[in-house]
Amino acid sequence: MTSQDRVAAPASHGRRVLSFFIAIGAVVVLAGAACNSSSGAGAAAAQFQACSLNSDCASNLICALGKCTVACRSDSDCMTGDSCVVGPAPDNAGNIAACVSNITPCNSQADCPSPLACATDYRCRNLCTTAADCNVFGITGDVCGVDAQGVHYCATPSETTAETADGGGTIYVITEAPPAGASGSVAEPDGSVPPSTSSSGGSSGGSSSGSRGGSSGGSSGGGCACGAGSECVDGSCIPCGGMGDICCAGNACSSTTNLACIGGTCTCGGGGQVCCAGGTPCNGGVSCVGGMCACGSAGAACCPTTGAGAPASACTGTLQCAGSACSCQVGCSGDTIMSSNGNLWQEYEPGSTLTAVPAGSGNSPFVATSFSSYYASYTYSSGSTAYGLSCAVDTNGGVWCWGSNSYGQLGNGSTSVTSSTIPVQVVTGIGANAANLSNIKSVYVDGVYGYLACAIDTSTKVWCWGYGEEGALGNGSSSYNTVIAAKVQTMEGMDFTGADQLSVAEDHVCAHVPAPADAGLAAGSGQVWCWGANSEGQLGQGMTSSNPITYPVQVAALFSDALSVSVGYEISCALADDTTVYCWGSNSDNGLGIGASSSTTQQVSSPTHVVTASSTTLTGMSQLQVSSYDSDGTVCALRASDGSLFCWGYYYEDYAAVYAESSEMVSGVYQLCPNGSSSPSYFDSTGAFHSAGEKDTLQVTCP
Repeated sequence: MTSQDRVAAPASHGRRVLSFFIAIGAVVVLAGAACNSSSGAGAAAAQFQACSLNSDCASNLICALGKCTVACRSDSDCMTGDSCVVGPAPDNAGNIAACVSNITPCNSQADCPSPLACATDYRCRNLCTTAADCNVFGITGDVCGVDAQGVHYCATPSETTAETADGGGTIYVITEAPPAGASGSVAEPDGSVPPSTSSSGGSSGGSSSGSRGGSSGGSSGGGCACGAGSECVDGSCIPCGGMGDICCAGNACSSTTNLACIGGTCTCGGGGQVCCAGGTPCNGGVSCVGGMCACGSAGAACCPTTGAGAPASACTGTLQCAGSACSCQVGCSGDTIMSSNGNLWQEYEPGSTLTAVPAGSGNSPFVATSFSSYYASYTYSSGSTAYGLSCAVDTNGGVWCWGSNSYGQLGNGSTSVTSSTIPVQVVTGIGANAANLSNIKSVYVDGVYGYLACAIDTSTKVWCWGYGEEGALGNGSSSYNTVIAAKVQTMEGMDFTGADQLSVAEDHVCAHVPAPADAGLAAGSGQVWCWGANSEGQLGQGMTSSNPITYPVQVAALFSDALSVSVGYEISCALADDTTVYCWGSNSDNGLGIGASSSTTQQVSSPTHVVTASSTTLTGMSQLQVSSYDSDGTVCALRASDGSLFCWGYYYEDYAAVYAESSEMVSGVYQLCPNGSSSPSYFDSTGAFHSAGEKDTLQVTCP
């Protein structure tokens, strides 16, 4: 068990010592009696009495957190209601785990270990302003109660009496029944501000805000007279009207800071609250719209979310958080954008308008679960010719393609159709043997020329169709093209299985095959397998060959450490699970990013690390994309820490360098997109689409 395990407070315990030790040091293995052991005899201090050294305590106790107690390993070693916490040991360096009573009797503030304070019921308690200060670290149900002096402490509802405050709201008054043996006079601390160690001090508008709100100034509650900006509650003047304070009489808040009374507390800047004045009008990334802080809608900030397992941010409906703002543009490939409802939008007339891709021969929009598009898969206004290639998976697992059919890449079984401006369905046979390709999860299009397409089905088998004269069909042949989908096979004639991602060029294909869950590797890590042309070493076999390899072969020197793979014209790259990037194949455009100019290094046939200008390994990457325009190759990687891009290759350096758009360094990139260009395409953190090196003038209009 770790020290963190000991600090975690089970929800079944009523109160906990909050925020005792945020940073926990080394674990000290302890032996000793359980916390419910009997106290020692004689002059030695008994359990929960003050101490400075272990020798101050009875023989079966230790001195921890200023109290005599017993060593423990978990809460179960302690009496009901007590906690096993980690803190500094007085007699040695390091930490010690010991039982601490959450209702330790006290006679003065000196009897309570920080950050607790001695309440007027003679018990050590946490100071608070709202229930949020009490209900943290798995604790639920506690309230922020008030004593006779107006100081607020955490307590269970059973230890308080609920009363209605003047003007509404609920006050939880702590029952002042000193425990047996308590004596002395408690000099209370200033309870207007909770300890700085409190994990939460927000204005949740819960029951505790009522315990301080609703009273009018002057003589209410205890006959005290309070000045401006304070209220009299149970005989004590409490600040009101400011940020986080109770609302003043009449639910009033300070007008100079643009606050509103919400749940008895003055606040602003949260979702659904008024915008704050000046500075940052809204907090937590929420946008100020019409004087109110809003989030979740298209173009507005993503809503912050809380709770275990909750996403970092959220949007309304089908919208997706692109990092900072909500957008309906959720996918991109080539010149195609996918909206959050599954519709595909394409520039059929370049630079003119975005048009929804129709569903087959019908007029309703196509609804896709996966899609891939080669740059410029459009038709001119005449509608007579389609260029490039686009393919998409429908909601039933069928595949549809549109564009050119010069090599059979439409996959519809036709040898006479030269192109199609509308989607046609991919099949697996011809004539009487024709059947629609089905149960497909994802589809991938050749990003260099749009000659070839491949797909992965629900059983992880791989299918390819189109150009096959370089062995990229992966079925043992390098002499023909195919107009129907054919399964990729192993050298032994078995179906190639296990792939969860593909990347396709016109002459070779690479697949990512995740490692088994019990392999002990990082999540998503796996092998890379490639097939097709190897004239430039693009299959990563440590050698080049004029003859293609027509079956999948595992890339040498990568083995089981790749998270994804991306290929282009005679080049392949992989993102490793250590956030570095490997490339192999042709270096004619410096696409390997190895820092060696094309005049000295024409090709590398084994995976090689991409480097920066200082020849250090590029690291910290989370996404990778190879792009090719004809034979000109460019590679870009996304840095996880700030969303900046590093690019190398055609038009760029022979090493990874920070990418700039319109002379400005790019950051906050949310998603890199496949494209047929020498410059990257991507979504920025607001969800806006940048096509081939510039922010696109055409964006999908969100509802």
